[in-house]
Amino acid sequence: MGTSFKALVSKNGDTIFYKKKRNEPYRTLSWTDAFIKAERHFPAGIEPLPVRRNLELVSAYRDNALHFYNQAGFGAVIYALAQTSIINYKDLLSAACRELSQMLGSNHEACAN
Repeated sequence: MGTSFKALVSKNGDTIFYKKKRNEPYRTLSWTDAFIKAERHFPAGIEPLPVRRNLELVSAYRDNALHFYNQAGFGAVIYALAQTSIINYKDLLSAACRELSQMLGSNHEACAN
């Protein structure tokens, strides 16, 4: 999740790293912190709050999936709950890539597949 938001932040000239601490390696932003920085770069027509709420749900499902791994029918429940989240995320990335491609010119692909 976070990689796409980091790409959006980076392509708009902002850093994707936390402030460096002495004697520690560089750390990239978590997906939630990257999302917060990326919000201002969202294309017009993409509301950040629904995307964030959907991704928070997907993250919670991911973090807790192990507890439900052997439950019958769990896959169907996850699919139903995550479907909207995935569609909203795809719409955001598609719009952001189109916008960046237009800014860079028609011969340049802003987002690689």
